[in-house]
Amino acid sequence: TAGFDISINYGMPFMQGSLRFGLNATKLEKFKFTETIMDGVVIKPAENRLGKLNFATVGSAAAEWRTNFHVNYARDIHNVRLAFNYISGVDDYRYINSDGSLNEALLTVDGQVSTFGARGDHWLTADLHYNVALPGDSTFRFSINNLADEEPPASRQELGYDPRIGNPLMRTFELGFQKRF
Repeated sequence: TAGFDISINYGMPFMQGSLRFGLNATKLEKFKFTETIMDGVVIKPAENRLGKLNFATVGSAAAEWRTNFHVNYARDIHNVRLAFNYISGVDDYRYINSDGSLNEALLTVDGQVSTFGARGDHWLTADLHYNVALPGDSTFRFSINNLADEEPPASRQELGYDPRIGNPLMRTFELGFQKRF
């Protein structure tokens, strides 16, 4: 495995409060599996699995990019954050030919070709969070996760999505209250 991480944060005064921007990203450049040898015979050559689902292996889906970007505004007791989350799509190698084309023979059921989940879509979501500090060392929180109500990318797995990449809950609302003693 080879890649790099990026972390950038910037803050400035803005409208009697503070405005902050942040970016955290992981970029995989290669995700190479070694060859598989049994009794001295190579039964599977080494291969780069970057951008692949890696379904039947101990490794997880190897998305090329995983990023989080946020904008945060804080003023007095109020704090608002808008966060964007991105995961690049992964292809299901079980249905991709060596030249990168889809293997339609493996995707055909009863004479119908279904490309569901063979090529993974990118997943972009946005979350909105609001916190307010209350008297008595308390905090109230409200969040809307997955503002645009995006479905997770299709995947040819039991649940129809990859839980390492997507979230089936779609848009959710959260309320929270915290009291410190």
